[in-house]
Amino acid sequence: MSMMSPLVRTAAAAAASLVLAGLVAAPAQATALPARTVSAAAGLSALPSCSGSQIEHVPIFVPGQSGKVKAGYLHYYYNARTRVACAFFNSTEVTWGKPKEVAVSISACSRSGSCIFADFWDGIVKGRSQTVSTTVRECVKAVASVRANNGRIYGVGTDIRCI
Repeated sequence: MSMMSPLVRTAAAAAASLVLAGLVAAPAQATALPARTVSAAAGLSALPSCSGSQIEHVPIFVPGQSGKVKAGYLHYYYNARTRVACAFFNSTEVTWGKPKEVAVSISACSRSGSCIFADFWDGIVKGRSQTVSTTVRECVKAVASVRANNGRIYGVGTDIRCI
């Protein structure tokens, strides 16, 4: 029996169906992790305690009254020393303080591209989510989703990154 929440299961199924429908490209091959280091001096001291380098900072858009609204970002980090990757969702200034249903997951992947959930979190947030993490043996991928006011789920996923 799956221990994943309905939002995580729905987001994972939606991502898989987008790939199968050809609307989103499945990663053809994994890419190496970049070495862009994030420092507190860069104004990110308020972010959670994911150590290491920021790998990606991906926006999640949802429909708003006057077009698309950036609901938040999927933040994704990797620590080469500890081989731990972590991810979390953080609201934007526009959506900060407004409750929203969020799911964040991180998956352990093989170089061939197959992935299994390693850690996930879902809940109602007004700011940022809890952090999810995993020790990376080969490759890793992070996914985040937000349920919009229209009831639909909008999400983003990172490319598979290999060490």
